Amino acid sequence: LYRALLKQHDSRDDPTLYFGLASAQRMAGNFDDALKNYDHALALQGDYNEALAGKAEILESRGMTDEAWSLIEPAMGYGGMETPDLIMTFARLAKQNNRIDDAIPFVRKALHQSTIEKSKKAMLYFTLGSLLEKNKQYDEAFSAYDSANHLFPTRFDEESYITGIDKLIEVFTGES
Repeated sequence: LYRALLKQHDSRDDPTLYFGLASAQRMAGNFDDALKNYDHALALQGDYNEALAGKAEILESRGMTDEAWSLIEPAMGYGGMETPDLIMTFARLAKQNNRIDDAIPFVRKALHQSTIEKSKKAMLYFTLGSLLEKNKQYDEAFSAYDSANHLFPTRFDEESYITGIDKLIEVFTGES
């Protein structure tokens, strides 16, 4: 779909289409093409934070953490334009570079934004918990993990669980 849209003359200057194509390619494991399309999106819009994060994630997954860090660190702090994806990527890289104290304030600030969708907020809380845990701030880490889990509360259904185990016992007897 993205390729078809990009063939249209008036769509070639839309960085969101290159970003979408790159993200799909990244998820499919086609990293070389994904990098090219992230670069194309960034050439059209240099401050496209989601494209920066996507490119940095590929570099990181290839073991090029220094390159990923060099790409993403300068993007942090430009007037509150950080996006959750950029912050989470920055935090993960900061953790690897022993720069945890640099990342924690960004994550905390993002958590106070009212426009962040619930799933991203949960991911930010998990990210914060991971950073705090690495920093040996265990009580605060637990609190962050707890906040993440409370965004999507689940109820344990004991009756369904027992029924499921009973069915497993029926099917998988000691004789099978």
